[in-house]
Amino acid sequence: MNSCTFCGRLGRDSEVKEVGDNKLLSFTLASDTGYGQNKSTIWMDCSIWGERGAKLADYLKKGTSATVIGSISEREYQNKEGQTVKALQMRVNEIDFNNPKPSGGDAGQAMDDEIPF
Repeated sequence: MNSCTFCGRLGRDSEVKEVGDNKLLSFTLASDTGYGQNKSTIWMDCSIWGERGAKLADYLKKGTSATVIGSISEREYQNKEGQTVKALQMRVNEIDFNNPKPSGGDAGQAMDDEIPF
């Protein structure tokens, strides 16, 4: 059985692409591990196929916190330096939004301005 749960924040806005008669939503989640000088970031390429993914695109923006559950696969590609690199990618079966941001860029600031102390 190949099942993984991964929690992180989107590193950039999600993208919808047409693949034949189907749609593919892709996004990248970043999750920090460790702390201090031992802190590092793990990046997971994620994809959701079909209309479900296309409908989620409006909600999956840079900085959004999400937990995804799905199956993991590995792919190889050539980077800009011509080296062969391996990357993990997840085909997402379930997604949950963690602590969604308030709408409007300054909504949190407006709330802070109303606090009298």
